[in-house]
Amino acid sequence: MDFNLAQLTIVTLSASSASILLGKSLRSVLRRIIGGSSFVDRFSSAAVSAFILVICTFEKMLPFMAGSELVYYVMTFVYGIAFSRVFIDFSPSLCTPLFDHWKDLNRAFLFSPGGKLHQSRFVGIYRFLMHFIKVSFTPLLGLFAGYQIALFWLKFLWDGMMTSHHVDNLPVLDSCVESLNTDVTTGFLLEFTVTLFFLEVFSFIDSYFQQHHKSISSTVADSIKSLIVCIVLYLCIDITGAFANPFLAYVIQRHCLTSMEKWIAHVIVYLTAPMIATILHLILRDSLARSQKLKK
Repeated sequence: MDFNLAQLTIVTLSASSASILLGKSLRSVLRRIIGGSSFVDRFSSAAVSAFILVICTFEKMLPFMAGSELVYYVMTFVYGIAFSRVFIDFSPSLCTPLFDHWKDLNRAFLFSPGGKLHQSRFVGIYRFLMHFIKVSFTPLLGLFAGYQIALFWLKFLWDGMMTSHHVDNLPVLDSCVESLNTDVTTGFLLEFTVTLFFLEVFSFIDSYFQQHHKSISSTVADSIKSLIVCIVLYLCIDITGAFANPFLAYVIQRHCLTSMEKWIAHVIVYLTAPMIATILHLILRDSLARSQKLKK
């Protein structure tokens, strides 16, 4: 058992590392062949990040399903540090376009195309949503393409190319992995709280180290953030999964969405909650920036 677990851990880490190298290499090749247009850049960044995240997520699930939570959380910690460098171009989440285009989205909510303040909040919300759909369409295509390619690649590797544990758990790639083990209201509040907590705490850690410990390697800050993720995941994994990421929540639970009721619950808990939490974080960030500017 110890030997098999050690072998499984080494193989899963190797597969994850190889996926990172493969994804990054394919992106470079694609950009050289097609060119570095805005569409290609955004699409390829999202696709590669989705490819890497999906493979690493399913690979680290295997030790967990083999009965070793310790290895699962150690791998989560290591991946958290690695992802802070791997996902510099695009973090694989539907919340990312909110960060990347927040100024334009905020302007669309507040002002008409002519520069006048909206008389109605409903008009502002409508223009916000339309602009969000516009700026998130290409990354969404990339995320979809990346996760489809990742699943195809995993099925190829797991079907006899890896360990026997990979073969035994091949059906999990096309099975329902239910993570919502509470009511919708509690699930919404938990995913909202987890997302907002991550965003606020990570922002504080980054700001603190930039202001007071510039000489210290960023690995220290990334390690602290990854440890926090592990703790929150340990506390909430049996309730909602603590995804704080609409894309990953869908990939893991896509085969569970077999009815309209389940779709609605999923959208409320895993899409709406993280999106609202991200918007609130960005509003708070802007308010803090204005407050600090006035003090100066």
